[in-house]
Amino acid sequence: MKRLLTLLLAVCLLAGLSTVAFAAETGSDPTRYATPLEQAIRKNAGTAFGEAMLCDLDGSGTPELVMFYQNQGACVVSAYTVREGKAVRILAPKTVFAPVGSNDGYVAQAMRDGKTFLLTYSSSPEAMGDTVVTTGEVRLYAMRGGKLSTEAEMTFTETRYVGGAGDSYVLEDQSSSVIGGAKKSFAEFEDFMASLQLPMLNKGYTDSNFQDDALPLKTMLNRLSTGFDDVGPKAYYATPVIWAAENGITAGTSATAFSPEAGCTRAQFVTFLWRAMGSPAVTADSNPFNDVKQGSYYFDAVLWAVNKGITAGTTKTTFSPNDTLTRAQTATFLWRLEGQPSASGGTSFKDVSSGAYYAKAVRWAAKQGITSGTSRTTFSPRDTCTRAQTVTFLYRELAG
Repeated sequence: MKRLLTLLLAVCLLAGLSTVAFAAETGSDPTRYATPLEQAIRKNAGTAFGEAMLCDLDGSGTPELVMFYQNQGACVVSAYTVREGKAVRILAPKTVFAPVGSNDGYVAQAMRDGKTFLLTYSSSPEAMGDTVVTTGEVRLYAMRGGKLSTEAEMTFTETRYVGGAGDSYVLEDQSSSVIGGAKKSFAEFEDFMASLQLPMLNKGYTDSNFQDDALPLKTMLNRLSTGFDDVGPKAYYATPVIWAAENGITAGTSATAFSPEAGCTRAQFVTFLWRAMGSPAVTADSNPFNDVKQGSYYFDAVLWAVNKGITAGTTKTTFSPNDTLTRAQTATFLWRLEGQPSASGGTSFKDVSSGAYYAKAVRWAAKQGITSGTSRTTFSPRDTCTRAQTVTFLYRELAG
């Protein structure tokens, strides 16, 4: 028995999983992440957040948000996915174990033969004089038809002598094991448990046991909604970012980050434009810029932009690919992409003089609804244009 309990704890710790003693309150405050999406989840769950993890529990190929939390002392599991910015519950709340007394409990994602399961472990010790009787259970759940079904389970009772001199040894072990509906010996169950894999993807969050590599619940919801941890579903740029990612315009700054508030570089933006136009073949005969090297990710995009008259560089021989783009340059690039169309009238922007090189571009962008400025009377032409702003401008021009 001790070997199995040690195995359960070891695999949880080695996989970097968060664990929680469900007899103690987690202290989570669900209002701290009060977005409509999370409020919908909380309303369905009917309780405060405990912990959460991302895993493909239903085998759809897309990870779901799996929550496990306390409800009147019991550990309850439910699961949600996000569709069109709304929380959709795909697993009704289910009690996976009910703590009694001083209880320890663990919930983890487990893999076997390419399938995803939930592994639960709970135990409750009770002192009786010089002995401690610990009862508990281990279960492996699969999700089928929106419900959890038990794939394997073991219940156990361990009676241990604990002497006053620090002596400790097992007096008696009792266990009952079932795998796939068939009774199994303890050794067979132990071998079955050893065959499980616990991937590193199920990072959890709890106030009482926060790990450095854990993902906060809000981050998980962002990833499910937009594909990026740092892009929330209610951000003004959420739809443009999703559109840009789905159309191959940008893949973000990493697999899980878009970096919306980071400044967009000149190289990045001309690459966005080039990809939005279908990554056309370059017809330029030569490269006028000594800071644009062949083989760089933006090489074709820059030559295409020069050939289209979108940019002439910062000098005759430099493009300055790593310089951050200004809001004035962004509007100008977009205006030139459209063939420098005229726009009648003026704008309400007091910081855009009529003689500025970007004046016509800003006037056109404002008339087209591509930008409304940084205020009613300012455009802030010299401010850095963030990655969120650039994809939003591009989306409003091409897809809005």
